[in-house]
Amino acid sequence: MKIAISGSNGLIGTELKQYLENNGEKVTTIVRNPTQKGILWNPENEDINLDLLEGFDCIINLNGKKIDNLLPISNNYEIKKSRISSTKTLSVSISKLKYPPKVFLSASGFGYYGDRGNENLTEKSTPGKGFLSQLAMEWENSATSYIPSNSNTRIILMRFGFVLSKNGGILPRLNVLGNLGLGKMFGNGFQFWPWISMEDTISGIYHVLRSPVLNGPVNFVAPQQTTNKEFMKIFTKYSKKFCFLPIPKFLISNFSTETTKKTLLNSTKMLPEKLISSDFKFNFDTLEKTFEKYY
Repeated sequence: MKIAISGSNGLIGTELKQYLENNGEKVTTIVRNPTQKGILWNPENEDINLDLLEGFDCIINLNGKKIDNLLPISNNYEIKKSRISSTKTLSVSISKLKYPPKVFLSASGFGYYGDRGNENLTEKSTPGKGFLSQLAMEWENSATSYIPSNSNTRIILMRFGFVLSKNGGILPRLNVLGNLGLGKMFGNGFQFWPWISMEDTISGIYHVLRSPVLNGPVNFVAPQQTTNKEFMKIFTKYSKKFCFLPIPKFLISNFSTETTKKTLLNSTKMLPEKLISSDFKFNFDTLEKTFEKYY
């Protein structure tokens, strides 16, 4: 297959590109830097060469500013702009192609569901409330609204949980907190943290790409639903970090953005219903298996 990827230098994109090439796929990157090899674009200006996008079997959009930082380094406007402008640029471009891709995979996040307590959340669940939910809805709409409904392009909205990796994302930040003795729990610890290993994220994307029965939103989370308190207990055991001090809600509120606070404290009990029903096999279906490999 011929596959184009935006965000190929990010945490997921770097691993995905290597995985696809190892499986014999031809990968082209969509890049901002003119010194890099690939299709040059400027998503803020919705600028990309349509001729160079013609004839791909699949286009994957992983572009977007991080929101899971534990310190306030970005604002809501930057987060929103980075996601929606890049997704809209690709979606509008696909709608104009003579030979559009068979599949368009676009990133989204668990913020779509909002703060839902113990409610089991599948791809059929309604969106939540607040900035993160609104952001995810607009993000997803920018992927679907510009491609005609009668198009032959299958659209997948990848709703990622916390992607666990030794190389980036939330785990290195938890390692830093653990070295300080912090992180027994965040807030009261009762909130569900949706998570998935990097390995299952990458193989899951490849599975979805090659599964024509799948379309629309897909929850990229492990089948094990875990509260923050349980998550940190297992993390402490395998990382051998002495996380004995909880991080209270007021501390998170005072030293992080509202977006980061909601990301860490909202309860999102996501189920990977579509992945399971399409016979995807998780290699790391529990945190114990995941952290045993990572630590």
